Amino acid sequence: ALYTGDFLAGFFVRDAPAFEEWMLAQRAHYREQAIYLLHTLTQAQLDQGCYAQAIHSATRLLALDEWREETHCQLMLALARSGQRSAALAQFKRCHRVLQAELGVEPAAETTALYARIKAALSAPRHNLPAAVTGFVGRGGEMTELHQLLIAPNSRLLTLLGPGGVGKTRLALEVAAVCEPLFLNGVWFTSLAAIQRSDADGVALALADTLGFALTGPTTAKAQVLAYLQQREMLLILDNMETVNDGAAWLSEVLTQAPGVTILATSRERLNLQAEQV
Repeated sequence: ALYTGDFLAGFFVRDAPAFEEWMLAQRAHYREQAIYLLHTLTQAQLDQGCYAQAIHSATRLLALDEWREETHCQLMLALARSGQRSAALAQFKRCHRVLQAELGVEPAAETTALYARIKAALSAPRHNLPAAVTGFVGRGGEMTELHQLLIAPNSRLLTLLGPGGVGKTRLALEVAAVCEPLFLNGVWFTSLAAIQRSDADGVALALADTLGFALTGPTTAKAQVLAYLQQREMLLILDNMETVNDGAAWLSEVLTQAPGVTILATSRERLNLQAEQV
């Protein structure tokens, strides 16, 4: 808030080289501080799901240093996660023009991959959530807490734990609908109630069916679904996990190897995984 431009911009002292040297050093120092702080602030706002503020901070940072490719990526993510996916694609094109014109280089592979992910998400279905047939009453505290946890970068596996009929599934569906814009590839609901506990590939097969992913080749269903998830950022709702608790260990592989995937499970039993928050 205190930084409003270059230090002593427009100020000039004739025949004072020592003063000018000091002024230029101070100007560079304050400018670097402002750039560092705006970058840190933008990342914190992204991590907290404050996308409108992140857009403001990233835009301000690019006004100071438009060649910062990582800031273009931050702005692309903030725009995409706030539902402005067309604007996110336009931001990549601006980044490409700036880098070409000023530096004569192409965007990094990571930036191009982010562009491809956002472009693919623009045309693909975003959820399979069933339409509600009754109003949703109460659970305001749980809704707020779940929303905060689901946008936190270190909350990757949440379990709604409780006996049958308490409302776990409905709560999961309601919070998923609210959080749908926050994930580039949307939110996907999978019921595991019909899967046999002894079916080691049951969760992977159910996910493949939900995501419309055709299994092919000699590799296992788990390996193919895991490779599919590695390229995506989505929220998976796994309902009735207690029916396949023996297969829950595979979820640890998903969390480790697919960093863009977050899981919200409902269960009558704990999953007993290290990453689990109940």
